[in-house]
Amino acid sequence: MIEFAFAHSRHFPRTDLAADTVLVVPDGLQATSPVVQLQGAIAAVGGRVPDIVAQRDFTDALFSSTQVIACGNMTNNAALRRLYTARCCFVDTFFPGGNGYFVKSISDPFGYGKNCIVLGASSREGLLAAFAVFEDLVRASDGELQRVHAAQFQHSLPRFPEEAQLEKMVQDDLKTWEGAWVSTPFRGGQVESYAWYYYLTDHPVWGRAVPAIFAGSLEPWLAQRRDYPETYHCFFHFHSLIHLWELIEDSPLYTEADRRGVATMMGEMLRHLAGLFYMEERVNPPDQIRQNHTTYIAMDLAAGHNYLSRRYGIREFDPTEEVVERIFAGQSDCYRSNDDGGVGYAWLVPQETLSYGLLKNDYGYIENGHIADLCTLAVVTTDNMRSESNHGDTSGYSPFSPSQGWEGRLWAPMVSTWYARNPEHLWILNWLGARKRPTLAHVLRGLYAGVEWGENGLALAECVPEEPVGLLGIYAMKLPDKALRWVRAYAPADNQPDPQKDYFDKLSLRRDFDPMSEYLLLEGSGTFCHGHEDSNTIVRLTWNDRAWLGDGDYIRAAPKFHNSVAVIRDGVGVLQPPGDGLLLPLLASLNYRSESAALGLVQTEAAGYNGVDWRRNVFWGKGRYFAVIDQLQCTEAGDYRCYCLWRLVGEAELTGSRVCLHQEGEYFYIDNADGAAQEIAADLHVKSRWSNYPHAGDILHVLHQQAARTMQPGENLFYINLLTPHPDIRIARLNARAVEIRDGEETTIWGVGHTRLGALAIEAEMFGISLKGDSLTLQGIERLGFAEGEDWDWQVFDGLHATFQVGQSEIAQRICDAMDAVAPEPPPAVVEPSRLRPEGGWTVKWSRDLGSTEISAVAVHNEILLAGTEDGEVVQLELGDGAAMWSHRLGPDQVATALLLADIDADGEVEALVGTDDGQLAALEGHSGEQRWTQTLKNSGWGAKVSGLAVADLEGQGRTSVLASTVGWYINAFAADGTLEWAEWVRYHAITVLAAADVDGDGLAEVIAGTEYSTPLNVHNSDGSFRWTTFEEVGSEGNATTPRRGIGLTHLQLVDVDGDGVCEIVYGTQDGWIYAVKPQDGAEVWHANIVGEVVGLIAFPWGLVAASEFGELYAFSYRGELRWHVQVGEWIRAIAPVGEYIVAAVEKGALLACDADGRCVGSVAMEAEIRGLWPCRSGVVCSLAGGWLSCVELGVY
Repeated sequence: MIEFAFAHSRHFPRTDLAADTVLVVPDGLQATSPVVQLQGAIAAVGGRVPDIVAQRDFTDALFSSTQVIACGNMTNNAALRRLYTARCCFVDTFFPGGNGYFVKSISDPFGYGKNCIVLGASSREGLLAAFAVFEDLVRASDGELQRVHAAQFQHSLPRFPEEAQLEKMVQDDLKTWEGAWVSTPFRGGQVESYAWYYYLTDHPVWGRAVPAIFAGSLEPWLAQRRDYPETYHCFFHFHSLIHLWELIEDSPLYTEADRRGVATMMGEMLRHLAGLFYMEERVNPPDQIRQNHTTYIAMDLAAGHNYLSRRYGIREFDPTEEVVERIFAGQSDCYRSNDDGGVGYAWLVPQETLSYGLLKNDYGYIENGHIADLCTLAVVTTDNMRSESNHGDTSGYSPFSPSQGWEGRLWAPMVSTWYARNPEHLWILNWLGARKRPTLAHVLRGLYAGVEWGENGLALAECVPEEPVGLLGIYAMKLPDKALRWVRAYAPADNQPDPQKDYFDKLSLRRDFDPMSEYLLLEGSGTFCHGHEDSNTIVRLTWNDRAWLGDGDYIRAAPKFHNSVAVIRDGVGVLQPPGDGLLLPLLASLNYRSESAALGLVQTEAAGYNGVDWRRNVFWGKGRYFAVIDQLQCTEAGDYRCYCLWRLVGEAELTGSRVCLHQEGEYFYIDNADGAAQEIAADLHVKSRWSNYPHAGDILHVLHQQAARTMQPGENLFYINLLTPHPDIRIARLNARAVEIRDGEETTIWGVGHTRLGALAIEAEMFGISLKGDSLTLQGIERLGFAEGEDWDWQVFDGLHATFQVGQSEIAQRICDAMDAVAPEPPPAVVEPSRLRPEGGWTVKWSRDLGSTEISAVAVHNEILLAGTEDGEVVQLELGDGAAMWSHRLGPDQVATALLLADIDADGEVEALVGTDDGQLAALEGHSGEQRWTQTLKNSGWGAKVSGLAVADLEGQGRTSVLASTVGWYINAFAADGTLEWAEWVRYHAITVLAAADVDGDGLAEVIAGTEYSTPLNVHNSDGSFRWTTFEEVGSEGNATTPRRGIGLTHLQLVDVDGDGVCEIVYGTQDGWIYAVKPQDGAEVWHANIVGEVVGLIAFPWGLVAASEFGELYAFSYRGELRWHVQVGEWIRAIAPVGEYIVAAVEKGALLACDADGRCVGSVAMEAEIRGLWPCRSGVVCSLAGGWLSCVELGVY
């Protein structure tokens, strides 16, 4: 460690009332009795009469020449506003609140050698109390004020700690250094809270804990930097702690050693931040929008450099000033950051950018309209139930509820109501913040409260809230040019945004803000950090105070996890990716919109999507329905199999072409009119569940609409769906481009592009023709032609809205006559794929009911089978006849989640290794089931379940180690006797797959872990130390050593694919990617995408076979060439190798055997759905729904 060059100690000036002093008071209070009395008290003890200055006459120059006593709060006192924006005080209309007060001295806030004192209050009554309290302190002094603190407020605080608790408080915080990833007291501890509570209360136990935690952190920090140099920290909000320490450092509790100890630890952390990749110009070039990791670090450096240079003369961080300025200059002219996650992420960078500007007394981010843009974004992305729509990296459903607390989306309207007093933003603040209250944590971050907090809402004097009616109807937020430039900088050359197109950020459709009315949100951006591949998707649809279409998964980003379209061309998901590891075009354009009082038309487009341009056409019959026509226009010839996917909320039932959704007495319907094959499947993924949604179960269902076409450029595939809560509304297909909707007395024809309906020719981008009674309405039509023999009589409408009375208009009558003559056309016949499934070829050797609802885990070794049940039983069976050898009952409420049979002690007998859902690993005797040893696995706080087991000779010394992975990010390695060898965390999130082998030929085993995250593959050395990972955590891409390579590893194989004598790692992911990479550094050998989740991956001597969840098998050569692909079912649950055959478990409990050319050579129907599949000597073991195991022998083998 290099010692810091302290040029001097921090100086704490005296507050001498005989020196120049100014009382700065709210306008109109200069001559009031409390102010005059206070002036007299100061004069009496100091011998000098202080000046009284109305806040309107205050200038910042007074901070440098006088001692400033600032009275009021940041909304009514310019001196307090500057102290507030400089994070030297926190007094606004919320804090101290009510009739409370907060009287506090600030030691030399701006480095001029002059102290300030705040007489803070949120109300006039509170200010009068502050005057009285401070006057008493002045009269009791000898003319020199020491550190001042007096407070009275109603905000809740923890119970004051006792002296005896201090040591435990410190040690508990220091224990956070023992955690994984970025666990430190400065992210996962309480040190910031202790500093904040001490600032608020002056309670000494809280105060003494702070330097003790800093001092105790230095050695763990240095050890971590030495032992794990590849790790890094962002220290979110560390700048708040720096500001707090600067405010409390003048306390007599602290010695010079305490102060230097804190400054030293701060400096060490700032050294780390200043040296990170985030600060490099290659990672964050000038004039680009920013991501929150970067702006948090920049704020930390700004605050830290300011503190250390001014207080101690440490100039080491002077170079960071230019870097920090580059970071924030890039974001300062745009509301849109490089974070596209709702319910949190979207609001972080703008808030940090505002805070940085205000620290420098720069209000440009407000004055240039970016805060107003954020207020608009908050409304557009909030549904009519006032729930923020969860696009990008979010989890589940975020309900509007006072119990949800003060949300991130609220800070922008709060700032605007304070600074701009905008009546629409006041309405937004009340709409989104009704019955909610911030906490003291929000006060610390900068609340900027200027409103009055009443029982009936939030108010501003002489400002009446106004509903933002300009955001109703079809409202599209244009993607800012700054954000578009970011896309251009990083998109591949052949996937650059089209300069002729209008790209949008978010687009909403709503008539009003009534929760019973409809709301639909379209996503425009499918890129940016924390964003998903969801451009052109419907993020949320609400109606009748219910959400019917939803989204919400933090990790699963592929198009198939959204209300989207999945496109498979010639068997694969993408040939020219729009970016590394991506399928869907990065942006959606707004091609067309037209709106009238009753009708709305919107066309958005994701162009260049695996051989098609995907246009999503939304037809809005206001108050009645949405009709969605998804047009996939071919640009590259091929055989297409496509899925239109709808993520459904509520109980879902498919009858004929209609899906009915039900939630607590409300119903919603999706009617399909294109003839697609439809199926509803539950999404059982735990992290996608809407556990906070109050009106339905937490499991979403996915409606799959499948269609297949062979297309040439210019041809189209259409999906046509009607979405409505009204059961009597009906839709009929008139032709491929037009539909008829009958809604009581109203009939409407909607269409896309140029089309002909009988004797009527229509030219338009989108159009609507609506007849209700005698009123005929046209919308969107450019030209309308009537057939007259060989000629056409054309009428021009230029896309304008037009209304005619049928009995009074010849054109209207002709249109009605033509409409009456048009009959619906049946949709194209669904072509059922021909799947030859020869029956027989199988023998079910035995089936056994294990007496449980489900089988939780299975392992097979030679003639032995080990199974775990959800009831907590572990059973070993003879593979030959299914006879029980022994059973072992786990502990209370334990379930086996991973099993392995292996000889771990070289005695010639296998042991049974059992990992449980609560993070336990047990070794059982293979012959009896008696427990040999058990260990508790090290885990993070993100889960304990054991997700994988492996054994390997890690050091090449003939000693077997047992490895266990967990969803809590850790791998634990044990010797055969259960002694812990090491435990290391893996980047990042839950581990899904574990393997260990010497894949690079160096004599030592590599430990290979798959994760659920965007770092799907991790390779560690034999001692557990980190070697490399694919990609990086979102936001830290600048530290990545490989491009993005899929999300959520599901299966892997270790096989030499290029003949160099070294095994490559071949893996498949949830989002359909297959990669073959080098074990040394992750260098790519080849890749492919099959769209559906890779549910199986098998290595044969001739190549690899992968299975897609969407029912297709793929055969690849070791070089990555696609040899063949064949659809064997609607779904594939699992595959297994049996000799040269591929065994696949498909829908409805069917078991298939395919040869090396993909031909089905045998099949059998099992008695229930197949949950899992494991190869055995001449067949497979199946786990079936309901807790059954079956052993099936392949007769052709």
